[in-house]
Amino acid sequence: MSDKTTAYQAKEINTSHEPITWSGLDTLASDLKNGHLLLWQYHGVFVGSITNGKISWQKTPETNAKHIERIRAFNESKEYHFWRNVSGLMGRLRTDIDGSKGEKLYVDTNMLLRGVIVRQLPISKEGEKWYITTRNYIEYNEIGQAGFVDSRFVEYKNL
Repeated sequence: MSDKTTAYQAKEINTSHEPITWSGLDTLASDLKNGHLLLWQYHGVFVGSITNGKISWQKTPETNAKHIERIRAFNESKEYHFWRNVSGLMGRLRTDIDGSKGEKLYVDTNMLLRGVIVRQLPISKEGEKWYITTRNYIEYNEIGQAGFVDSRFVEYKNL
């Protein structure tokens, strides 16, 4: 892999990871203040921007919870991630906190965006390559083996 797509050095950060219940898109946007939103439904994927706690869509989706399959609302310090299972929408909030207590190792990776997602980014221009940075968290088990335990979206980048 090229060094444009992956940062191989593991870094430390203090994190919290908590389960949460669905309370609507407006609640997510209000808490994040500024960031991004990816919404998966059976019939498509939709991209939104969050500015001053308000969501703007490139192409407006049906926002009724029964049509939602997955949501990732994120900024540089946290991500709300919801997914559908048999009992409804389940979710978690992953927050990165500056500090020295309870550090977790992570590796940032840049994934190339293609298709409907990159075309919906209001910042993209024809022919540009856009990436989404994912933060992949590493933990060790009781015998010392390392593995990824969670990941979250961090930001869009034009490299």
